[in-house]
Parts: sequence; structure tokens; C-alpha cells
Amino acid sequence: MRLKNLILGDMKFQYKYGFYAVYLILVILYSCILFALPEGWREKAADIMILTDPAAMGLFFMGAILMLEKSQRVINSIAVSPVETWEYIISKAVSISIISVLVALVLSLISGKSNVFGTLTGTFLGSIIFTMLGLWIAMKVKTLNSFMVCTVPIEIIFFVPAILYLFGIQSKWMLLLPACAIMHMYMGYDSYFFLCLLICVIWSTLILYLVNKTFAKVVRNMGGMKL
Repeated sequence: MRLKNLILGDMKFQYKYGFYAVYLILVILYSCILFALPEGWREKAADIMILTDPAAMGLFFMGAILMLEKSQRVINSIAVSPVETWEYIISKAVSISIISVLVALVLSLISGKSNVFGTLTGTFLGSIIFTMLGLWIAMKVKTLNSFMVCTVPIEIIFFVPAILYLFGIQSKWMLLLPACAIMHMYMGYDSYFFLCLLICVIWSTLILYLVNKTFAKVVRNMGGMKL
């Protein structure tokens, strides 16, 4: 129940600060681009759009969200509240993934993708991973500019192999990279689909452990006392 309320609270926060409005505009823009492309290009264009924006939106926005919550003393309140750090992290990841999945659904339908379920599943898991990575970076830096600089290497490491994979430069070992596993899920069902699903779940669990450990330390320090 507490986690559900946290997720709903984060969704209200995102609505209040215009996340849904921004992505409504972006959906319209992306839709226009897809309609302008030749029909044979739309599916791959949609895959790239979905992976690099809605699936990765948490990577871009977590810096601004955490900076804002720091200024509002939200993080400080966690130190004296019954909310667990992992609940805070999952709440952020799930609430943002809801926007990601909605945008991915619209773009998948517009582009005529046949593998909509695989795309939505990959987008949900990708959003979880990228949001937690964004949160981890945001906890390590002190300014929004520093956050933006630090996300660039992650974008290159994750997105470039995935785009190469989409265009046929493939190896089975590339599926160990979460972005390539997500892209494979976008591309259709085969014997590797559930392997890719498992790889994304493992990455999500490992990153959750890392982020929770870092965030718990931050919260303890804010509490002003170590036991």
C-alpha cells in the first residue's frame, strides 16, 4: 500500500511539473516524423525513437527531479520517515516507466509494428534500468550541468551498440548489454526473447542493489547520525 501511494504521488508530481504535457508534444512530433518517412523505414525508426527517448527518459529527467526534490527537502524527509530507500527508488522507476510505455504504445501503433507486446515489455524494463542509472548519477553530482555531462558516456555505451544491432551488426554476446537485449525484444519473438527478458531483469536487480546502497548512505548522512 505504501509503495502504491508513493507511485501515485510521483505520478501526480510528474503531471504537475509537465512531464505528461511534454511527452504529448513529443508524441505528436515523433508521429509527424514517422508519417513523413517511407513505410519501410518506419518500424526501425520507431525502434530507435522508443529506445533513445521514452525508454531512456528517466536517464534524462532524474537529474532535474532529484535536484528539485533536494530543494524541496523531500530527500531529507525520507531520513525521518518509515519509507524505505528501495521503495523510493522503485516508485520513481515505475512511475516514469508508465509514461514510457504509453509513448511506446502510440509510436508502435503509428509505425505499424507487429511486435507491440515485445516493444512495451522492453520499454518498461529499459525505463526501469535507465531511471535507476539516472538516479544513481544524480546522487553523485551536485549540479544539473554535471549530471548532463555524466549521462553522455552512458548514452554512447548503451545506444550505439543497440543501433548497430538493429541494423544487422550482431553478435550473441551483444545481448549481454541491456540496450541490445531490449532492442532484440523490439525486433520480435524468437528463442532468445526470454533470454533477453532475463538479462534485463538481472541488470535491473543489480542496478537496484547499487542505487539502493548509494541512496541509503546519502539518507543516513542526511539524518545526521550514524548508528
